[in-house]
This record gives sequence, structure tokens and C-alpha cells, in this order.
Amino acid sequence: MSALSQKLFLYQLANRADRVSRVFRQPAVIQKCSEHRASVLFNRPRFFNCIDQTVVNPLAAFLSKCSSDNNLKLLLIGSINTNKKNPTFGTGADLIKGWKIIDQKLKKNTISTEDRLYLINFYRSQHLLHHLSRHVTTVSLLDGITMGSSVLFGLNSKFSVATENTIWAAPEVTIGSVPDVGTIYHLKQLPGNIGKMLALTGTKVRGMEVVGLGLATHFCQSKFVPELNTELQNSTESDFEDVLNKYHEMSKYEDEKIKTKTSKLKTISEENFQPSDISEILFKLKSENCSTQLDQLHWAAPLSLKTTCRLFTEISTTDYDQALLQSYKVAGNIYFCPEMKRGIEAALLSGGKKKPDWKMKTLADVPEDLVEFCFQNDFKEGIMTLEQLTDRNTENPY
Repeated sequence: MSALSQKLFLYQLANRADRVSRVFRQPAVIQKCSEHRASVLFNRPRFFNCIDQTVVNPLAAFLSKCSSDNNLKLLLIGSINTNKKNPTFGTGADLIKGWKIIDQKLKKNTISTEDRLYLINFYRSQHLLHHLSRHVTTVSLLDGITMGSSVLFGLNSKFSVATENTIWAAPEVTIGSVPDVGTIYHLKQLPGNIGKMLALTGTKVRGMEVVGLGLATHFCQSKFVPELNTELQNSTESDFEDVLNKYHEMSKYEDEKIKTKTSKLKTISEENFQPSDISEILFKLKSENCSTQLDQLHWAAPLSLKTTCRLFTEISTTDYDQALLQSYKVAGNIYFCPEMKRGIEAALLSGGKKKPDWKMKTLADVPEDLVEFCFQNDFKEGIMTLEQLTDRNTENPY
């Protein structure tokens, strides 16, 4: 049995045991709603709170229900953490689930109904949260690792709270993908090209840095999060922001290293990540001897770098739903190029410590017509319409 097959087999066993045990334990996503207050807790700590169908399908259904509740005042989003050494809010989509979808598509040229429901509910959940945040106070408590598409819970909430445990990153280019589910809609709106730098390099930012770069609205020490949660639940609507501000003031601290790092990242982004062409960005970084960013870009898939740069140029920043549809089309096409499967396999086997063996090893190896294909191709089962995206019946696949 190959190392990859063994990894997949062990994961399947662990996943099956986890699902069986749910008969006696709380579900993979814990949802509560009472007295105009609602909460969501991600509860797959054994799997670093990654999102599979046992999370996203009930989550989309719950958010759909919340969006129809005209009396709802507060939605809190958090996570269950049993690993105190590496607390996790969420690590985005389940990589093995993604690998299986890609493998089936490449072998049989089809995506199952179950998987199409999983994919569209990923998008529906963020559509619902984004629109819910317009009239409900939504708060995401990012107490731990927050990576991949899980960053969207913070970005689509009205308020988001980082702690000293927060490690924020959008590392999709390192597995041959692109920041997906409308992530670039938000990152493009950050000042000084900081969002483009984060998307292209997968840079990890921590704690107070997350607030300093505009990726969270508040900071709270992890030990105060339970108190913050309780006080929000017991406050009136007019006091929600005041409560968040109080805990922010209690928790924030001055750290010259954090200030220096944040300032340096802003300067590098502003001076080097303006060009729409990744080759020009690389030229600028080399001329400025930005070795850290160059090393990070070296790990990324060249196809992902080119596609992400173009998506930054073309993504809508005025209509989130349109951005979701654009994002789905590009991501859907790039998923079924050979690079993402290679990237996921490398991540599974080396834990991100070994660079994937990309088929297209340099930017010059990436044909422009392949990038064009990612933006234009309507692949089989790949067309997601606005009507399907906004369908409140979350049991309907696209």
C-alpha cells in the first residue's frame, strides 16, 4: 500500500469512527437559537475543524433558517477546541474530501450529487452569512488557527475577534488552488495591496497582527473569550459593539516587534504587489531583495500565481454574489488541472514541509490559454447560477 493510500485509508477509518461516535456526542457543528440569539460552534477538533459535508450542509441549513428570522439580533460563530497546544478555529475545506472529488472527476468525468450539494452549500453558507451580517450583529471568534476558506467566517461577519492563538493564512496557492469562495472579494478591498500579498504568498499573520492588517475588527485574550461570549449573549443589541470594544481595550498590548512586522508587510505590499502581472511582482521583489516573499512564491504553483493575479483584476468588489459565481468558475476549472491534486497529495504526505512536484514548474511553463481556460470554460456540472446560489432550500444541489 502506497503512503498516500495508507493516509487515505486511515483517514477514512478515523472519519467513520468519528461519525459513529456522534450518536453519543455533539454533532460536527453545534447550532443553538433562543431568545433572538443564535450560535454556531465547529466541533471537529480531531480534524482541526476542517469543513466536510457533516459541517457545511447543516451549517447552510441553519444560516438559511437564521436569515428568515426577522427577530434575530446576534449570531456568534466559534469552535470547540480540545487541543490546547494548537487551538483551531477552522482550517477550511477538508483536503481529503477535495482530493476524492478531483479523483472521481478525473477518472469518471463526473461529480456526484452528494458532492455537488457539498460544493454549493460551501458557497451558500458564505452568501447567507454575508447577507445576514447586513441586518444582524454577526461575530466570529477566531480563537486559533484560521486558514483557507475558514477565514471567510471572519471576513463575512460584521465583527471578528482575533486572540493570541489566531494564526491567519490563505495558503491555497501552495496546494495548486486559488483563494476561493469569494475570499479575493474581501482581500482586494484591503489597502496597499496587502490582500494580494497575503493571497499570493500564503503569509501567516498572528494575534494582534491580524487586527493590524484589517483581517479582524477586535482583539481579545483567549482567557477572556468565554466571558466575552457570555456578555454578548446577555447584552442588548445597542451594546454589542461596546462589549467588543471593552474586551479589546482590556486585551490589547503594545509590542514593538508586532508593529515593526506589520509595518514592514504593509510597505512590501504597497511597493511591490501593485502590478497585475506576477512576473512584474517577482521582478520588483528581486530588485528590493525581499527574500521571504520570494521564498514563499517559490513554493506556490505557477498556475495558481497567474490565475490568482488575474482574479484580483477581474473579481467584483461591488457584488459579493457575483464574486462568488466568478470565484466558483475559476476555482472549479483549476481544481481539475493536474496541479491541485499534486498539491493536496504533497500536503497530506509531508504536512506542508515539502514543495509539491508541480507539473508546470515555472511561470513560463504555464500556457496563457490555460489561464484563459480557467476563466472561460463552462465545465460539465460546473455552471452555478445566481438562482441556485441564493436558493434557501439547502438540500438542493446545483
